[in-house]
Amino acid sequence: MDNATTSVINYLEQRAEVDRVHLKDRSSCSSDAFIRWEEKNSCELPEDLKKFYAMSDGLEIRWSVKLGTKNVLPTFLGRMFINSINDLTKVTSTGAKQMAVDELNEFAAADTPKFNSTSWQIFELDPCEGYGRVCLVFNPYNDSSIWFLDRSLCFHRLSSTFTEYYRLLLLHCGLPFWHYKYTDVGIPPYILHWYYTIVPSLFMNRTNDEQISSNLISFSAEKVFQRVSKNSKATNPSTAPAAQPNSQSIVGVRSATQNQKRSLQMSKGLNRSSSVPRSMNN
Repeated sequence: MDNATTSVINYLEQRAEVDRVHLKDRSSCSSDAFIRWEEKNSCELPEDLKKFYAMSDGLEIRWSVKLGTKNVLPTFLGRMFINSINDLTKVTSTGAKQMAVDELNEFAAADTPKFNSTSWQIFELDPCEGYGRVCLVFNPYNDSSIWFLDRSLCFHRLSSTFTEYYRLLLLHCGLPFWHYKYTDVGIPPYILHWYYTIVPSLFMNRTNDEQISSNLISFSAEKVFQRVSKNSKATNPSTAPAAQPNSQSIVGVRSATQNQKRSLQMSKGLNRSSSVPRSMNN
């Protein structure tokens, strides 16, 4: 696995709240698989997505939390998932829903993906366990980008490239509903506790210059995902430093696609971490 992914897995394994991290092994895709997919769908996969599939045919990392009760099934909370190339299928609408979809297309902005269009092609990267879909979208000029389709069938742009999206996925540790941070709805309040607990760095404010120079929340696996001992005690509120005045709610974190000036490194080769269990509990 690449260094960033391994750092996230190691970080989760060190968290006192996390029970286990489960990684499902996947084989790599052959060049023939790319050719068959592109011939079937009449479009070319982005190069960074091809490199990912060449290392692993999809991704499934799940992590469970401790509830303080013994002899119970794991309670899964986080999920980092990307469909295999065979499951990277086109998103369409037919039957009774078609009329509603046609109306949505009429009111959609010109640069927003359109359902059942000969100009736009939409493929499912992640079914998001039913609360939406992450989609690989090709526009009429055959340029690709990553969008989130919410339950109301509205599209929200997440990133310009698969590499950018993958780093966002890692940054949020696969926490539930993290995609809604980039919508007008925001993350459900009842799940915010886990964001404060697992990814407190997302609450840090940024200066205007940093916002202008980057289209992504700053990602540094070494700094963000520091090792935390499971035996470490919780911070005493009476001795904890006062909250900084520039802290803000996670719901208000800016969009992932504001300005696009910072280049991102491509994912490196996958080297399986021996500390991660090889089996999945269904």
